[in-house]
Amino acid sequence: MKASNETTMDLILRDFYVVDPVRNSGYYGVIKYTVEPRRRGKYIRSSSFAEKFMEQKKAQQIHVINGDKILLVLHQEDFEIDKDVFFEIAADDGLLVARFVERAESTVAQRIWGMFGFRGAGS
Repeated sequence: MKASNETTMDLILRDFYVVDPVRNSGYYGVIKYTVEPRRRGKYIRSSSFAEKFMEQKKAQQIHVINGDKILLVLHQEDFEIDKDVFFEIAADDGLLVARFVERAESTVAQRIWGMFGFRGAGS
């Protein structure tokens, strides 16, 4: 999966395991991805969340953090294969939102074109 941060702040994705759902208490695991501001297409191994979930056998949340503040809580099921995530600030309320989009199929020619950074005609 690729994560794109369309905000002006650093976003950190951490795995969190719920021990007591009533108090929403738990602990952080070892997964930590930082997505820099205005970063497009940072690779995130989405299967790592599923693997750790199976090891821990506890409810898993993915916290999206900036500094000491949890801005968004996602779940392991959100991180499906063949979907990319875009983090952005909602225009109506100014809160961070995640938008999951299915990846478009690319041809071999498109991948080669992207690897070498060819410019269009007249560039």
